[in-house]
Amino acid sequence: MKKFKMVLIMVAIGMSLLTPALGGAAEKYPTKPIELVVPFAAGGSTDVLARLVAKYAPKYFDQPLVVVNKPGGGGVIGTEGVVRSRPDGYSLYVGYGSGHDLVMPHFQKLPYKTFEDLIPICRLSVHSVAMVIRADAPYKNFKEFVEWGKKKPQVTASVSTKAGSVDITFQALGKATGLKIVTIPFRGGAESVTAIVGGQTDIGANHPSEIMSHIKAKRLIPVGVALE
Repeated sequence: MKKFKMVLIMVAIGMSLLTPALGGAAEKYPTKPIELVVPFAAGGSTDVLARLVAKYAPKYFDQPLVVVNKPGGGGVIGTEGVVRSRPDGYSLYVGYGSGHDLVMPHFQKLPYKTFEDLIPICRLSVHSVAMVIRADAPYKNFKEFVEWGKKKPQVTASVSTKAGSVDITFQALGKATGLKIVTIPFRGGAESVTAIVGGQTDIGANHPSEIMSHIKAKRLIPVGVALE
């Protein structure tokens, strides 16, 4: 709880840095609710983190922080919405830095310039991503998965967004193991977890908060850490 309190303090400090750009209204900021825009569907780790910030924000802010989910386009739609909004500090983007904002610009032309149109004000968390398989799959660990996959024309992996760090991790994994891995992007972590649990894909990789309940219920088996 102490760590999360520090996160909220850092958010407050970060938001205070916005005030010089608000002109005459700076002294009164904020005077209305502030949107925390999550460019993914509800239920994923980014969404959960944003909602935790919003839940405890009233202790530190005079105005409420409201989470707004704007999924689509691998996160591009929500991000562009913030970029195109008025630069008045009332529309803040909650992104997935290394996994989305830093990687995607190298893979496709975006309707905005990530490193010019967005200014980071605070880091909310640092986490690893665990690779998981279904408990009823014909393979029970990573070695067995690779052996099974080599007998197939291709294997599928669920990812929360295309061209993100997890997507690239699976591509690198395919080259390292000789597997043909086809990544299936979804609108967020919650949907990608649903896909692996439901048997739509052969393997997945997600934030621990998205998969822990399924691991405890013995629906999923962790087989490795994809990122640190």
